[in-house]
Amino acid sequence: MRPFLSEQDTEDSRTGQVSKAGPSIREVLEACGYTELIDEQSIPAMWPAVVAQHLGQEASENTEVIDIRKGHLNIRVQKAAWRHRLSIEVPELIKRLNEALGSDAVKSIRLK
Repeated sequence: MRPFLSEQDTEDSRTGQVSKAGPSIREVLEACGYTELIDEQSIPAMWPAVVAQHLGQEASENTEVIDIRKGHLNIRVQKAAWRHRLSIEVPELIKRLNEALGSDAVKSIRLK
């Protein structure tokens, strides 16, 4: 009798060995050049938590992701004081976002 396979497990029909499908899927996406696009789509959801963790909840509440294209993240900032503070923190925010993503998807941040 075969053991139960989770949705992420696959069984090699030749050897009968079970392996995780997640890493294989990631490798295929990388080979096709899609991982950067997928990572970019994750950034708007991650932004509030990354900013709040680094600069506090108020910073998160005063910013909003406009869009990200080809690694360039555009952020709307409601107050000039926060725009100034964030401009100083851009390198650290890029680093933290990329660490959270596990890639180098964010190349720059533009504050508007």
